[in-house]
Amino acid sequence: MRVMVIGSGGREDALSRALAESKIVTGVIVAPGRKRLKPLKKIANVPIPASDTNGLIELAQENRIELIVPGPETQLVAGFADMARRAGFNVFGPSAGVAMLTEGSKCAAKRFMERSGIPTAAPFRCFSPGDNPKIYVKFLTTVKKAHKIVVKDDQLAGGKGVTIAPTPEDALAAAEKLASRGHGYVIERCLEGREMTYTCLVAGASFLPLASSRDYKVFNGKMSGGMAAISPEPRLTPELEAKILERIVRPTIKGLIAEGYCYCGFLYFGIIVVNDEPLLLEYNCRLGDPEAQVILPRLLDNLAPVLLAGATLGKFPPTLRWDPRAAATVVLAAEGYPESPVPGAEIFGIEEAEAEPDTIVYRAGSDERDGKIFVSGGRVLNVTGFGATPRRALDRAFASAAKIKFAGMQRISADWDVGPRD
Repeated sequence: MRVMVIGSGGREDALSRALAESKIVTGVIVAPGRKRLKPLKKIANVPIPASDTNGLIELAQENRIELIVPGPETQLVAGFADMARRAGFNVFGPSAGVAMLTEGSKCAAKRFMERSGIPTAAPFRCFSPGDNPKIYVKFLTTVKKAHKIVVKDDQLAGGKGVTIAPTPEDALAAAEKLASRGHGYVIERCLEGREMTYTCLVAGASFLPLASSRDYKVFNGKMSGGMAAISPEPRLTPELEAKILERIVRPTIKGLIAEGYCYCGFLYFGIIVVNDEPLLLEYNCRLGDPEAQVILPRLLDNLAPVLLAGATLGKFPPTLRWDPRAAATVVLAAEGYPESPVPGAEIFGIEEAEAEPDTIVYRAGSDERDGKIFVSGGRVLNVTGFGATPRRALDRAFASAAKIKFAGMQRISADWDVGPRD
């Protein structure tokens, strides 16, 4: 079986490695992937941009690909999965319409949550670029006593389209900035609670939960695409998971079917827990990044047959088996990230980090030239460590990440609270 992964980030590196571990897989093509000094077994990168749909379909035809797994949301919203299916391929990724509903438009997602009776931040309102949000912002702060206000870009923003505004003035400034770019936006009350990620494989009416996780979003006071992650989420109790399934996951799938959608792919639920009750913050129509880099390396079962079953609307296994150890990943980011990352710095120490015990280094915004590795994007590398607890896994990731150096390198501090060491 030959598989193709679309994308070039850390998530796609994790996906391709997990798929290559399946015995039934003879080869994995990653387009465009990332160049590396030492190629990985069964994995080949082909430098066709993820935006070149026709080129990717031709590549799949030439290589007799049996399963395509798109990574980035941009290509899913643009309709890559639809075009690949029309060309006769099995694709584990949602169609453009439902990708737009769940992630491509934050306003559409909020309205779907409301129609489907899914608990979420309320009240909220959607605005077009020409609307004036002043009265609504005043309503939230005076009538609803909101201490903070959330302003969300209605369009895709690479995980960086959310502003948590501490004052009405900050909220209006964020709205004005989006409107000046011609973007609509959502304004809602900010919920205070514990965030976590719940991800499922979905195929029509069937779904299969993956291991839980949590990511670290706010970096240097700005919303990032995610600067660290752990799995499992130690605060997810069986009782809380049952509430998430009954109040959020099942109503979502039921609502999608009722509106005529057959969802096929990863479905990410961004959860916040307020007074022990789960609410839904957002959907993503794909596997999270950097959550993939802690979920997938813990998977003990072969990923390829499971995704193929989903892509053909077959049966998922009842459950998946997971490494009892926790995993944690630390993102090493370029100078200037998240607003203006600076490329070009040479990277040292990757092989030394990979030689550390219980460590995997995933490539993201890095590239190879003349036998050397250089920074080429904002989030450059993911260093994933394993340990008996999330805290010990994070300690391992930080210890291994210390082997890597490049000019302007940024990462989170080591005091992220992920629970006790033992």
